[in-house]
Amino acid sequence: MVDKNLKKIILENDIDIIIPVPLNKKRLLSRGFNQVSFILDILNIEYSKIVRVKNTKHMSLLLDKNMRKHNISKAFYIPIDINKKNILIIDDIITTGSTIKEIIKELKISGTPKSITIFTFSMAHSYKKSF
Repeated sequence: MVDKNLKKIILENDIDIIIPVPLNKKRLLSRGFNQVSFILDILNIEYSKIVRVKNTKHMSLLLDKNMRKHNISKAFYIPIDINKKNILIIDDIITTGSTIKEIIKELKISGTPKSITIFTFSMAHSYKKSF
């Protein structure tokens, strides 16, 4: 089901670049893999990597929205050309949206994307209500 929905979004939005949200180095070493990249590999979907340059605290430990925002601030580096590209950001879970918002901010600082689409496997009920 995920593969059909994801591939449909890629086609319908004419996606040029797919970006999985990167883990910080400590979490990647302890887990051994990035679950989003792993799923994309299984589905044989090509993606580009951005760099997480800041080892942030685990977001689930931060209950305050402002603390989450501060924690994730300036945590990403965009080493790819995103100008005039349709971008798809994929994350495993969106709770408050702080991580996604920070990546979007960094994308817009590093270039001029044509569009940015978000795909997640799970979303907090409280975040869904914010739409």
